Amino acid sequence: MDTLTTENTDLTATKAALTDTVGNLTAYKNTVYYAIGTESELKKQGIITKEGSKFLVFGGTRLEPARNLNPEAFTAIDKTTNTKIPLPRTDKKYKIISRQSPTYLAVGAATKDGKVTGSVDIAQPEAFWSASKYLILVED
Repeated sequence: MDTLTTENTDLTATKAALTDTVGNLTAYKNTVYYAIGTESELKKQGIITKEGSKFLVFGGTRLEPARNLNPEAFTAIDKTTNTKIPLPRTDKKYKIISRQSPTYLAVGAATKDGKVTGSVDIAQPEAFWSASKYLILVED
Protein backbone atom coordinates (compact mmCIF):
# COMPACT_ATOMS: atom_id res chain seq x y z
CA MET A 1 0.00 0.00 0.00
CA ASP A 2 2.88 2.37 0.80
CA THR A 3 4.30 1.78 -2.68
CA LEU A 4 1.03 2.86 -4.33
CA THR A 5 0.85 5.96 -2.15
CA THR A 6 4.43 6.87 -3.03
CA GLU A 7 3.81 6.30 -6.75
CA ASN A 8 0.62 8.38 -6.60
CA THR A 9 2.50 11.21 -4.87
CA ASP A 10 5.26 11.01 -7.51
CA LEU A 11 2.73 11.07 -10.35
CA THR A 12 0.94 14.05 -8.82
CA ALA A 13 4.25 15.96 -8.54
CA THR A 14 5.21 15.05 -12.11
CA LYS A 15 1.82 16.16 -13.42
CA ALA A 16 2.11 19.49 -11.57
CA ALA A 17 5.59 20.06 -13.00
CA LEU A 18 4.41 19.28 -16.55
CA THR A 19 1.37 21.54 -16.18
CA ASP A 20 3.62 24.34 -14.96
CA THR A 21 6.04 23.81 -17.87
CA VAL A 22 3.22 23.82 -20.45
CA GLY A 23 1.82 27.01 -18.90
CA ASN A 24 5.22 28.73 -19.02
CA LEU A 25 5.84 27.67 -22.63
CA THR A 26 2.38 28.84 -23.69
CA ALA A 27 2.90 32.21 -22.01
CA TYR A 28 6.34 32.53 -23.66
CA LYS A 29 4.96 31.65 -27.11
CA ASN A 30 2.03 34.07 -26.81
CA THR A 31 3.97 37.02 -25.40
CA VAL A 32 4.62 39.77 -27.94
CA TYR A 33 5.87 43.32 -27.54
CA TYR A 34 4.97 46.74 -28.91
CA ALA A 35 6.44 50.24 -28.75
CA ILE A 36 4.73 53.41 -29.93
CA GLY A 37 6.24 56.88 -30.10
CA THR A 38 7.77 59.66 -32.13
CA GLU A 39 10.88 59.05 -34.16
CA SER A 40 13.08 60.90 -31.66
CA GLU A 41 11.60 59.06 -28.63
CA LEU A 42 12.11 55.65 -30.21
CA LYS A 43 15.65 56.50 -31.36
CA LYS A 44 16.55 57.68 -27.86
CA GLN A 45 15.27 54.39 -26.40
CA GLY A 46 17.34 52.39 -28.91
CA ILE A 47 14.29 50.86 -30.56
CA ILE A 48 14.77 52.24 -34.09
CA THR A 49 17.65 53.49 -36.18
CA LYS A 50 18.10 55.13 -39.56
CA GLU A 51 19.77 52.94 -42.15
CA GLY A 52 20.98 53.58 -45.65
CA SER A 53 23.04 56.45 -46.96
CA LYS A 54 22.44 59.57 -48.92
CA PHE A 55 24.98 61.40 -51.05
CA LEU A 56 23.74 64.66 -52.56
CA VAL A 57 20.46 63.58 -54.18
CA PHE A 58 21.32 59.88 -54.51
CA GLY A 59 20.28 57.14 -52.14
CA GLY A 60 18.13 57.54 -49.09
CA THR A 61 17.66 56.57 -45.49
CA ARG A 62 14.82 54.67 -43.86
CA LEU A 63 13.76 53.86 -40.32
CA GLU A 64 14.45 50.29 -39.26
CA PRO A 65 14.15 48.36 -35.99
CA ALA A 66 17.40 48.36 -34.02
CA ARG A 67 19.45 45.19 -34.35
CA ASN A 68 19.32 44.31 -30.64
CA LEU A 69 15.88 44.95 -29.20
CA ASN A 70 15.47 45.04 -25.44
CA PRO A 71 12.06 43.66 -24.34
CA GLU A 72 12.12 46.02 -21.33
CA ALA A 73 11.76 49.01 -23.69
CA PHE A 74 8.46 47.57 -24.95
CA THR A 75 5.00 46.85 -23.58
CA ALA A 76 4.36 43.09 -23.32
CA ILE A 77 0.95 41.64 -24.23
CA ASP A 78 -0.61 38.25 -24.92
CA LYS A 79 -1.27 38.02 -28.66
CA THR A 80 -4.21 35.66 -28.19
CA THR A 81 -6.18 38.00 -25.92
CA ASN A 82 -4.97 41.48 -26.95
CA THR A 83 -6.03 42.00 -30.55
CA LYS A 84 -6.60 45.74 -30.18
CA ILE A 85 -3.75 48.08 -29.29
CA PRO A 86 -4.85 51.66 -28.54
CA LEU A 87 -2.67 54.41 -29.97
CA PRO A 88 -1.66 57.36 -27.76
CA ARG A 89 -2.99 60.07 -30.09
CA THR A 90 -6.14 59.53 -32.10
CA ASP A 91 -5.48 62.63 -34.21
CA LYS A 92 -2.19 61.24 -35.58
CA LYS A 93 -1.27 58.49 -38.03
CA TYR A 94 1.29 55.83 -37.12
CA LYS A 95 3.53 53.88 -39.46
CA ILE A 96 4.48 50.27 -38.79
CA ILE A 97 8.29 50.13 -38.88
CA SER A 98 8.66 46.48 -37.90
CA ARG A 99 8.04 43.47 -40.15
CA GLN A 100 4.31 42.98 -39.49
CA SER A 101 2.06 43.20 -42.51
CA PRO A 102 -0.97 45.52 -42.41
CA THR A 103 -2.85 42.94 -44.48
CA TYR A 104 -3.53 41.00 -41.25
CA LEU A 105 -5.27 43.95 -39.63
CA ALA A 106 -9.04 44.37 -39.57
CA VAL A 107 -10.61 45.61 -42.81
CA GLY A 108 -10.19 49.38 -43.04
CA ALA A 109 -7.78 49.52 -40.08
CA ALA A 110 -4.86 50.70 -42.23
CA THR A 111 -4.60 53.24 -45.03
CA LYS A 112 -3.32 52.29 -48.47
CA ASP A 113 0.20 53.31 -47.43
CA GLY A 114 0.03 51.04 -44.35
CA LYS A 115 -0.55 53.70 -41.69
CA VAL A 116 -2.97 53.24 -38.80
CA THR A 117 -5.01 55.64 -36.68
CA GLY A 118 -7.00 55.28 -33.47
CA SER A 119 -5.94 51.72 -32.66
CA VAL A 120 -4.24 48.70 -34.17
CA ASP A 121 -7.02 46.15 -34.73
CA ILE A 122 -5.48 42.76 -35.43
CA ALA A 123 -7.78 40.39 -37.32
CA GLN A 124 -5.33 37.48 -37.69
CA PRO A 125 -2.98 37.45 -34.66
CA GLU A 126 -0.91 34.38 -35.58
CA ALA A 127 -0.18 35.67 -39.09
CA PHE A 128 0.34 39.28 -37.94
CA TRP A 129 2.89 38.37 -35.26
CA SER A 130 4.63 35.61 -37.28
CA ALA A 131 7.13 38.05 -38.83
CA SER A 132 8.34 39.43 -35.48
CA LYS A 133 7.49 39.42 -31.77
CA TYR A 134 8.20 43.16 -31.76
CA LEU A 135 5.75 45.72 -33.20
CA ILE A 136 7.12 49.23 -33.65
CA LEU A 137 4.86 52.15 -34.54
CA VAL A 138 6.23 55.64 -35.30
CA GLU A 139 4.03 58.71 -35.10
CA ASP A 140 3.77 60.39 -38.49
